[in-house]
Amino acid sequence: MATLSSKNFQLVLILALVLAGCGGGGGGGGGGGGSPPPPPPPPPPPPPGVYRPEIFVERDPDGTAYVRVLEQIYDPFAPAGPQRTFANVNSVPDIDGGQTTLVSNAHVTQEKYGAHIIGSGAVSIYNYSSVGFNGGGSIHGAAIKLERSSAAPTYIQRVFADEQQQPDPTYVRNVDFLGVEFNGAPIYVRGATARNVSDGGVDTKSTGVSLMNVTFTSANRGLRAWDDTEITIVNSIINVAPGFAQAWVYDNTSTIRYYNVLWCIGAADPTPTDPNCTTDPTVVDDDNVSGSNLDRMVELSSNPLPAVSPIFTTQIDRIVVEYSSNNGASWQTITLPNAGGGGLPAPVGDTRYRIPLNLNAANYVFRASVQQGGTMVGTYSVTLNEAGQVVP
Repeated sequence: MATLSSKNFQLVLILALVLAGCGGGGGGGGGGGGSPPPPPPPPPPPPPGVYRPEIFVERDPDGTAYVRVLEQIYDPFAPAGPQRTFANVNSVPDIDGGQTTLVSNAHVTQEKYGAHIIGSGAVSIYNYSSVGFNGGGSIHGAAIKLERSSAAPTYIQRVFADEQQQPDPTYVRNVDFLGVEFNGAPIYVRGATARNVSDGGVDTKSTGVSLMNVTFTSANRGLRAWDDTEITIVNSIINVAPGFAQAWVYDNTSTIRYYNVLWCIGAADPTPTDPNCTTDPTVVDDDNVSGSNLDRMVELSSNPLPAVSPIFTTQIDRIVVEYSSNNGASWQTITLPNAGGGGLPAPVGDTRYRIPLNLNAANYVFRASVQQGGTMVGTYSVTLNEAGQVVP
């Protein structure tokens, strides 16, 4: 497997399929329509031994523009590659069998399960979006659903989901972002935004779900850990509406471990200074916990995930994004929420930031850099225009 070296800042092998519009772009749902366009060719890699972050311009379903910065793109199948690939598609078939499988540049709409993993092979989902829910008469659904025949690792990176559901404590609709049945772990998620699910951001019956730099907004329960399961979440944001739970634990065998997480109730734009956000959970539900269910929420003193999988390798504590209106002759820094610095030990939430500019006012270009301790790590990213295309 490929890893990011903290010594020479060498980037992992970059997946060949990189799309400029993950945030809800792509064609129609699985019921018809053409496939999304193939991604533009990837930029040339940096010189050997030189590290640079990855930058993308993405858009929400309503057209709102975002810039996403990735510290690394992790390829669990390097150097051999996956045995099977679903790429440049707007519908993902059930992922069965024992083959290693890559899902890339996949953008689905109005599905019961946007991606449904039922086999025993390792799966990597990169550059994926799921918008809307159509259960076909079933109340159950998920942007990503795991019902594996036997355990195998699942890697999830650069994902956007908006299931367009209201939080529903009655379970008339039971739709998750990530739904995990038995034999589903380990699961490694880095860089995900999930909104508007009727049940859980994560709902797992398998232990070993690891989350880093995720933002979950509007759910019945942000995280759900069933009996004998453990979820670890770091550098993330859980934001639910008033009256709903940031987390749910089934009983005293359920554990949610957390580090550098903002736990919010009804925050419009979560930040550490928002009075609706705290660094510890405040609203937790349970079914069969004896004692306080808050005891099942365990705060950690450091980030344990880099030791769990190379997908979580990190050497930064701040992300910087700049823009130029004169094709790079001069640059201005965008003020980013939760991007590190200001007392944060690392960027919090998905590293996907709304572009606070009127894109009709000028022809903007963007670049990103990352820092550790106030010092730039490696070099600048490539420069992108508003369409996400590389600018020479």
